[in-house]
Amino acid sequence: MTTENYTIRRRPGWGADIIVPIECAPDASDAVKLGLAAKTAYLSGAYLSRAYLSGAYLSGAKIYDEEITRLLAAAMRLDGYTFFAFELQAGGVKIMAGCRWFTIPQFCAHIAAEYPDTDKATETLQILDFLEDRAKAQGAMTAEGA
Repeated sequence: MTTENYTIRRRPGWGADIIVPIECAPDASDAVKLGLAAKTAYLSGAYLSRAYLSGAYLSGAKIYDEEITRLLAAAMRLDGYTFFAFELQAGGVKIMAGCRWFTIPQFCAHIAAEYPDTDKATETLQILDFLEDRAKAQGAMTAEGA
């Protein structure tokens, strides 16, 4: 194991990259290094909402004490609110958006309770449909939604 500085890239125009020291095998894949860097940055309190984590190996990382397997997809609402779909180690999919950590049905219930019949609700439901379709396409959900 060696220690190296790994750079987590931000999407163009969205702020500075994050440089994180990681410990890994010298021949580790970029996906493993990115996953280790994301875990390290998250644990140190770094703001990762605009970080480009596509392809990161996140197995064993935890969000709200739930182990995740991988990032499945991300989408941003026009107001800048970003939604991330994660496959859980225990099975199923959860969505992180801001401080929210919901299943898709829980998110739909939240929308119905908090801002029904609004443009924001329509856009958010379309994003959730997209995230669900991506999760199904990657085998993280069945057609029945489990």
